[in-house]
Amino acid sequence: MGRVPPFSCAVARRTGMSFQSDISVFGETSGGRVMASFFDMNRKEGTTMNPQERLLSDNDAAIWAAEGIYHAWDEALGRKDLDASLSLYAEDATLESPLIRHLLGTDAGVISGRANLRGFVERVFHRNPPLRQRHRSGFFTDGATLMWEYPRITAQGEQLDLVEIMELKDGLIQHHRVYWGWLGVKVLQEDRYRRD
Repeated sequence: MGRVPPFSCAVARRTGMSFQSDISVFGETSGGRVMASFFDMNRKEGTTMNPQERLLSDNDAAIWAAEGIYHAWDEALGRKDLDASLSLYAEDATLESPLIRHLLGTDAGVISGRANLRGFVERVFHRNPPLRQRHRSGFFTDGATLMWEYPRITAQGEQLDLVEIMELKDGLIQHHRVYWGWLGVKVLQEDRYRRD
């Protein structure tokens, strides 16, 4: 089987065919979790990996750590568990979001350091408007960067449209950026994070 281009959306079942790729694609479907594989799972026992395959398979631990952060982030957000959410961040992590400027009244939308994140995340947990839902359909990662979308349209109706991008280092979030879609911007303009 040929090499899949970087950032492709090729997906293979864990137990089925595999692809060599520069980025993995994970998703959740009614048929179970699927993923793009980084090595040939059908290799005959006793054969040796070539150096390129070894390099790709060494990245698997980072891929699984990213998947863990994806799920742990959602669980902490759902429970509004401040300590669990902060435990995912490196001590010197940064968070960038328009919501920082909105809620804190700062010029820049950046917070640096886990200690400084605590007050902001606590405020967010107490001021989530009803449109802030958690519907996601999967994520993309290469083990160093993790990203996913909260699409505006869901089966239950509309939700805030956001994209989360996290740069990971040593199994923790180092840099976290949140990009807002038009409905999310409208929620900020209507000051619904303060009112709801």
